[in-house]
Amino acid sequence: MKDKSREQSDNFWYDLIHTNGKLDEEKVLDELSDYYNLLDEVPEVYLEVSGGMISKPNTRAFEVINEFHRQFESKGITRDDVRDIVNSCKTLEDLQETLSEYFDLDNEE
Repeated sequence: MKDKSREQSDNFWYDLIHTNGKLDEEKVLDELSDYYNLLDEVPEVYLEVSGGMISKPNTRAFEVINEFHRQFESKGITRDDVRDIVNSCKTLEDLQETLSEYFDLDNEE
């Protein structure tokens, strides 16, 4: 007995790779080409939207979305902090010192 996900997969692929009830090699090759393209392109998108944290093309969508929101929220917090720093600093030197401290720039190589 097939499990539900296997049955759904079979139903999805059947018409895409069969012609007149027979497996169509050309259709299979077309689908494999499309799948290869996804395997090649999706990691670049995942890396970009996850801030470099996710690259595996089979990562579940909710994981990528959650990481995107985490990165976006972190960026928003940083933006708000920097805005507050800019507004509170009186001189350029004070701004440079405060930003260096905030981003721990003195300890970078």
